[in-house]
Amino acid sequence: MPYFSSTYWLVPVTTIQGQCPTVDTLSLTASEVIDLCAIEAEDVSKVTYTEAHWILYLNQAVRALVVARPESAMRIASIQLSSGTRQILPSGYERLMAIPRNMGSDGVTPGSAVQGPKPMEHMDLLAPTWHSDTAGAEVTEYFYDPSRPKVFYVNPPVASTPALYVEAHLVYPPVPITATTDTVGVDSMYSVALMEYMLYLAFARDHESSPNFARSGAHLDRFLALTGLKEQGELKVTPHELESR
Repeated sequence: MPYFSSTYWLVPVTTIQGQCPTVDTLSLTASEVIDLCAIEAEDVSKVTYTEAHWILYLNQAVRALVVARPESAMRIASIQLSSGTRQILPSGYERLMAIPRNMGSDGVTPGSAVQGPKPMEHMDLLAPTWHSDTAGAEVTEYFYDPSRPKVFYVNPPVASTPALYVEAHLVYPPVPITATTDTVGVDSMYSVALMEYMLYLAFARDHESSPNFARSGAHLDRFLALTGLKEQGELKVTPHELESR
């Protein structure tokens, strides 16, 4: 069974799919962010920018935030490893960020530290048959390629018995928001960044000759600055593209 951590301790999780367990720092509601955006847009009654628009923009803002700052959607889980070297992330998780330590056969007993991520090419050159080496009681290192985000490898190989768990820091994208009463699913410290991206999308709806169009670019620049990015890349999505999906 996987285990979930809200801060520094591990507690059982009954499901991996769907909404993650709520923790204090994930109490930000959609209405809190949307209402502040409506004030900034001088449309408190949500006539020009409807509630449906804001929900659409908020979901896109959360996706952009997770791309820019994966740690905003990070969860700590104790996951059971499969036998052998090749491992697959539990269902629902999109990316591995770190494996700091072993967690015993029960998932709650801290063990030795795990080194990595390391480039697997070096291991392949040093020991081409390492995938079939004798299984170890713990793993000592892991290998991860971000271009294959849901797969990682461990060394030494894992035995079929007994069970072996490791602590994993994983990216779990928040569940899409459908109502203003929904919890956003990222730490409240990112609320300003979410607002900036939402306002970028809202103002980008206007014609290029409108003052709001220039405001749109300024909000995107602030989002990039808040998240530490310098390039717009895939984060630059127009509202018209969103609404046509």
